[in-house]
Amino acid sequence: MYFDWGPGEMLVCETSFNKKEKSEMVPSCPFIYIIRKDVDVYSQILRKLFNESHGIFLGLQRIDEELTGKSRKSQLVRVSKNYRSVIRACMEEMHQVAIAAKDPANGRQFSSQVSILSAM
Repeated sequence: MYFDWGPGEMLVCETSFNKKEKSEMVPSCPFIYIIRKDVDVYSQILRKLFNESHGIFLGLQRIDEELTGKSRKSQLVRVSKNYRSVIRACMEEMHQVAIAAKDPANGRQFSSQVSILSAM
């Protein structure tokens, strides 16, 4: 078995093992399998969500340490609305990308991510 990085930061595994013939080795015919990293982390839309969420939660930690009483509650409500707004914007962008996707598999992937965010 041999591993190497392929284009687009994909890990490529070259082997003589034929996936269809699991019990046999085929020495003269190598097969290449592409092992992909977690694609979600590299999606531009989700990266934006991760970055904005990170900023929101850092601010939330400061609010928790600094404020008390009614001012704390109003700040928590503001942060909650901001977070929901960020998720909603991400969902809308993903929905548009899913509709415009030329590859049906990509469209299904984005639609699935929209469903997950909607459940959140």
